[in-house]
Amino acid sequence: MEMGKARRVFNVLTGLFVILFGLFMFSGQDRAYKLMLFFLEVAMIIRGVRLLVYYYSMARHMVGGKIILYEGIFCLDVGLLFVNIDDLPWMYVMMYLVIGLAISGVVDLLRANEIRLLESGHWKYQAFTGIVKIMATIVSFASFKYPFILVNVYSFGVIHSGVAKIVSAVRPGAIVYIE
Repeated sequence: MEMGKARRVFNVLTGLFVILFGLFMFSGQDRAYKLMLFFLEVAMIIRGVRLLVYYYSMARHMVGGKIILYEGIFCLDVGLLFVNIDDLPWMYVMMYLVIGLAISGVVDLLRANEIRLLESGHWKYQAFTGIVKIMATIVSFASFKYPFILVNVYSFGVIHSGVAKIVSAVRPGAIVYIE
């Protein structure tokens, strides 16, 4: 699918904002936990609402549209959960995030394997991302007593996400011709 110029500019600006946010989290370790929680709250609530609006406006008529409904409900629920657990100790929230990171890494590896089986050449980056997420999970579990290491791991993930968004925005899209 071809990405329009306005969408490309928006993705580059979003990527730059996310990179700056990740760098800011490196600088302020003492307030980074609350900032990280706020960022996750807002991001999950917005994603959940967007997916629910998308489901009710279009995806309910699509094959597999219920998955979008379930993902929207889950994201909204997680966002509201984070809003309500600001007072919990950081270990519980970080454990939740680390388990989510591990699941995301496994999903990336499974997706890369599926792409590889379809003999597409774009599976290597997906596999690399999955391996990095699993390694970050291992590092996080090994250093669970030190919150600054967990915040640094999260900051690296945020910066990686911003760079990936910029790369996907400037990468030329494939033109598909249907005969």
